[in-house]
Amino acid sequence: MKVLKFGGTSVGSIKNIERVKDIINDGEQKIVVLSAMSGTTNALVEISDFIRGENRQKAVAGIIALEEKYREVLDSLFNSASLKQKVTAYFKVRFEELKSCAQLTYSELLYNRIVA
Repeated sequence: MKVLKFGGTSVGSIKNIERVKDIINDGEQKIVVLSAMSGTTNALVEISDFIRGENRQKAVAGIIALEEKYREVLDSLFNSASLKQKVTAYFKVRFEELKSCAQLTYSELLYNRIVA
């Protein structure tokens, strides 16, 4: 059984995501692991740093910028309206959770929650 992991620049643009789709849809059975798109982990660490420094406005602005990046990808990626709606709803919940984290007191546990 093949295990394929993609993250970073390999899923950092619509073009690259389409390439990954072609690789994983080759008819062979495999396990596919996806990690964060290019720039996401750095953005989450920066958001956490803003929370640690009690700069809630910059933390929320970073979250909104990241959310917009993902919204653009979602808008371009899905042809099926129902699937797009489901994925968009999932991401909306995740980003609302991130925004609520911006109001919490910083801790290592919060850092782990944000970056994970």
